[in-house]
Amino acid sequence: MARFFFRFFMTIGTYLYKISGGKIGGRLPGLEVLLLTTTGRKTGRKRTTPLGYFEDQGSFIIIGSNAGFDTHPAWFYNLKSQPRVTIQVKDKQLQVNAEVAGPDERNQLWTKLVELAPFYGNYAKKTSREIPMVILHPVPVSLKMTKGEMDDMSVFTKNELDYIGEQKLGRLATVDMDGNPHVVPVGFRHNPETDTIEIGGHNIALTRKWRDMEGHPRVAIEILADAELLESGGEGFGRGLDPQIIRLQPVKIIAWGIDEKRQSRTVKNIKVSANQKHVIV
Repeated sequence: MARFFFRFFMTIGTYLYKISGGKIGGRLPGLEVLLLTTTGRKTGRKRTTPLGYFEDQGSFIIIGSNAGFDTHPAWFYNLKSQPRVTIQVKDKQLQVNAEVAGPDERNQLWTKLVELAPFYGNYAKKTSREIPMVILHPVPVSLKMTKGEMDDMSVFTKNELDYIGEQKLGRLATVDMDGNPHVVPVGFRHNPETDTIEIGGHNIALTRKWRDMEGHPRVAIEILADAELLESGGEGFGRGLDPQIIRLQPVKIIAWGIDEKRQSRTVKNIKVSANQKHVIV
């Protein structure tokens, strides 16, 4: 019940912060508040959380207190999986790179935190875990992109990305060495850093779909894509899942009824860079 009310008030706080540009819900005792948006490591959905912060040497410091519960907050695992995240500070959106503070730096930051906001000391007493301190480094101006520029660089439209983020399962179509098709439901996520679709799971390197892709890397999951088999990265899908993942580079996207400005059936051919195995012209 305590967790329910905690999440409920977090949701209300996020809404009020957004519509007021941080004028409502923008402060805690001793700290300012920002909104952190991460990508769910299991669902691929965007998650926004209001968090207290303080600044240190030009970076934003946030705290994985989770109100003193014995588990790290979900956003902490999400940003460990994908450390490039977005924050809103008052009415400004910023891109940042997240770094978990090491032992020495963490102790220094914790000392500063409890001086600013002593109630965090009570959170530490409630839990047996060490509360992590996370440093959010602003992305240099030369590397920043506006939201429109990011949308333009993605092979997906905004509506397509929103649709992908809402889906829990997709259907993956592969072909075996004898040319037989194989279609299975899979969990997946969009990786904004690589603009690819990633698939993880239990014993994924032992599955038929993995074997199929070793021989035929061209596959489909509501898009036509080239598959790359990776030995790491799957840890971010969830506890107990294998490190191996399948990364899909889109080469053709077919969408129905997603973009209002397009016809009911739309096709995009994607020109892939020269170092890719397949090029669609």
